[in-house]
Amino acid sequence: MNLPDFKTLDNEQKKKLMLAAILGVMVVYGLVTLVITPYIQSSRAATTELSTLQVKLDKAQGMLSRESRIRELTTESIAEIQKDARQYVPPLDNPLSWVAGQVYGSARSVGVDIESVSDLGVVAAPWSHGKEFDRAFVPYAVRIVTECGYSQLVGLITSLEKNNPFLCITEIQVTARNNHPDEHKIRMTVQWPYWSDPQKAMEVMNAKGVDRG
Repeated sequence: MNLPDFKTLDNEQKKKLMLAAILGVMVVYGLVTLVITPYIQSSRAATTELSTLQVKLDKAQGMLSRESRIRELTTESIAEIQKDARQYVPPLDNPLSWVAGQVYGSARSVGVDIESVSDLGVVAAPWSHGKEFDRAFVPYAVRIVTECGYSQLVGLITSLEKNNPFLCITEIQVTARNNHPDEHKIRMTVQWPYWSDPQKAMEVMNAKGVDRG
């Protein structure tokens, strides 16, 4: 489109042209001020809010993932403790009978004859005199008496420790036999982990872990 030469226009036409130009500028200004600028600001705000929401979402997902892992570890730990307690901890009602069965079974596997397994009961532990004595387990001790050679003694100890990694041999007395130099009188004090009280045993063994729902 060919625009008219401004010099050839009369005053009335010039005024109309200038008015049209002013109106055009006002329309553009109004469009920018009232439409484009608010839209840009709104878009920026929406972008910022979206970024903030994404950060919150990422954080929430991370927390849920850690919480899920903690739940899994808690459930696994409880299950492992319960399994070990059933396998390695004497029952509350008759610990001596249970321990004696473990001792005789280990002795038979290495060809050692056990003379006796006597009950020494629950003994004091190094931590039992502290201010924070609230343990689930305490030492339960027995005395084992037998006659055997050194190699058989080593085999018996190895078998006992293999069958129960939580037991502790706290004393071994060896007395020579004059009539049988290859055999010795052996007295051993052995401690097993034992429930400190029935309530703790019940709490641990009845625990179900963390609800996954």
